[in-house]
Amino acid sequence: MEAVAVNPVIKVAALCGSLRKGSFNRGLLRSAIQLSKESVNGMEIEYIDISPLPMLNTDLEVNGTFPPVVQAFRQKILQADSVLFASPEYNFSVTGPLKNAIDWASRPPNCWADKAAAIVSTGGSFGGGRAQYHLRQIGVYLDLHFINKPEFYLNAFAPPAKFDSDGNLIDPPSKEKLKEVLLSLLAFTLRLKANMNPNSLYLFSPLRDMLAPMKNAIDWTSGAPDARADKPATIVSATGGRGGAHDRGQLHLRQTGVYLD
Repeated sequence: MEAVAVNPVIKVAALCGSLRKGSFNRGLLRSAIQLSKESVNGMEIEYIDISPLPMLNTDLEVNGTFPPVVQAFRQKILQADSVLFASPEYNFSVTGPLKNAIDWASRPPNCWADKAAAIVSTGGSFGGGRAQYHLRQIGVYLDLHFINKPEFYLNAFAPPAKFDSDGNLIDPPSKEKLKEVLLSLLAFTLRLKANMNPNSLYLFSPLRDMLAPMKNAIDWTSGAPDARADKPATIVSATGGRGGAHDRGQLHLRQTGVYLD
């Protein structure tokens, strides 16, 4: 009997930063779940409700154990292959409930480490884009590996209508772009699990911002075809003041890397 190849199914934990019943961001996750069932083979998305989690308080940890609701949440994250975040933007950042959930699952042992992740958001104006950039910075410490493209931030109030009165996504182009995010997350998760990494880049950046020669070299190699796409990279720096991992040059270089893939 011939062996039949079976495509692996990745498990995705979907978290929404908004607790509002009619949340548009939760509507994005409902749409993502539907798309995964209809047209994205090899992906199983489970929505995980973060509203029951208590505010982080290490007094609740007793002899290395967590409250049952926290332990159940941490177990869901541990069992997932990747994570799909949807969050509105509050004060240029992610929401308090989402940060609380992130913090609970980051308590030792860190449940987020070495998982692939994607971010989608919707709201007014920039569509939650600044919250996405902040979440990416948080992910650096958590060892979460975010896909870089496609980016998905949707202005919920620009015509034509993007959501119905129940918060469900109804805009066909937005659904198609959301599907592209899921396909990218699927491919990246499989790459991470198979440890199929190309050659690495090591980038050395001094001072509080990237020096012009470094940026110039990046710009030259970013022309089509992009010589830096799909490569892992490491940044090291040495300065006074902040120095090392907290140097602003590193943060700027990470943001540049989002565009470069």
